Amino acid sequence: MSSSVGRNSLIMASGTAASRVTGQIRTILLAWALGTTGYAANAYQAGSMIPQVIYTLVSGGIFNAVLVPQIVRTLKDKDAETKLNKLITLSITMLLGVTLLMAVCTPLLTKLYVNGGPDTMALANAFTLWCMPQIFFYGLYTILGQILAAHERFAAYAWSSVGANIIACAGFGIFIAMFGNASRQPMGWWDQNKIFLTAGMWTLGVAFQAIVLF
Repeated sequence: MSSSVGRNSLIMASGTAASRVTGQIRTILLAWALGTTGYAANAYQAGSMIPQVIYTLVSGGIFNAVLVPQIVRTLKDKDAETKLNKLITLSITMLLGVTLLMAVCTPLLTKLYVNGGPDTMALANAFTLWCMPQIFFYGLYTILGQILAAHERFAAYAWSSVGANIIACAGFGIFIAMFGNASRQPMGWWDQNKIFLTAGMWTLGVAFQAIVLF
């Protein structure tokens, strides 16, 4: 038992450390690509922050307080598989509903975090829409991670965030290689391809973080 606990602790600790290191690299590349000030940096900061805030306030509370404990308890029941499938289906449906609703409300949400003219708001809305699916994938990551933890399988749960950071770093790296620093570029310079390499690749990383747990 003690060796198992020690091994699991080592897996979690090493995964957390690697996640923080790669997350720091992602932050450095983000600053290199978009700068730390200016309309593009502010728009990206809002776009990447809004889904995380929403998940924490809305989905996070529901999942951590209600659904995750229920899922863990269900694993001990005789008909665990049937009940677990129903709970996962319910959770996914709720996550999709919240994500779609917040996507529709994107223009209202960005006004709470960004001040600027129509062009600045359009860029902030684009970043936010690309990042909004993260609400769904953060929730899915939480559900699947708790199921794996209940079965004492920690490796994928601990290390999947490293993969998310690597994918995001790849996006920023490609952006920097192709376009350099965009902090002084005019608003019309931004297009969907550039937005995808920054916000879209980060969302792709979050999706990987959840889906790999299957």
